[in-house]
Amino acid sequence: MKKALFAVVTAAAVLSAGAPRDAAACGGALWEERVFVPKPSPPKLVAQAEKDLEGGSPRKALANASSAYGDLAKAEPGADNLKNRALRIAALAVVRSKGELKVAGQKEATPHERLGWAAKKLEALSAKAPDNPTVEGDLGEGLAAAGRDLDAYGHLAKLAGAFAAPVCGGAYEQERKISRTLRGDGL
Repeated sequence: MKKALFAVVTAAAVLSAGAPRDAAACGGALWEERVFVPKPSPPKLVAQAEKDLEGGSPRKALANASSAYGDLAKAEPGADNLKNRALRIAALAVVRSKGELKVAGQKEATPHERLGWAAKKLEALSAKAPDNPTVEGDLGEGLAAAGRDLDAYGHLAKLAGAFAAPVCGGAYEQERKISRTLRGDGL
């Protein structure tokens, strides 16, 4: 009885090892599951780029903004607010990297030229949304990084006057007098 049982088990093992695989049974076609991983949508990419930029990772921010919109180097502010946000992030990434990062599609340039590009894009965005304090502050940052300190100072002073004067009242005027005195402009 033991010999018969052993023979049956051995025969089953040998036959199962020699059985054709699924692919061979179907004429040799390979069946594999394909996992579809969708590309993140532009809104998600731009939101992640903003988080990366605020988190101190301009390289990641630029990569995500460029993944959302690949033509940012030649883009101009327009009706697409999401693309405008991506353009702002790309420009700020260049500013915060001190011109070391290059936007996809941008010609070879020195860091100073890249900072000039960023300042130009931020100026165009500011012209499109002049009442947006975030864009206005970003413009001041871009102008200062591009070496246009007087433009940055004038712009940020105007921004401070427009947005801080009603809140601060007389304190704003006092601060302006102190600033003029320190610069040597007098009272």
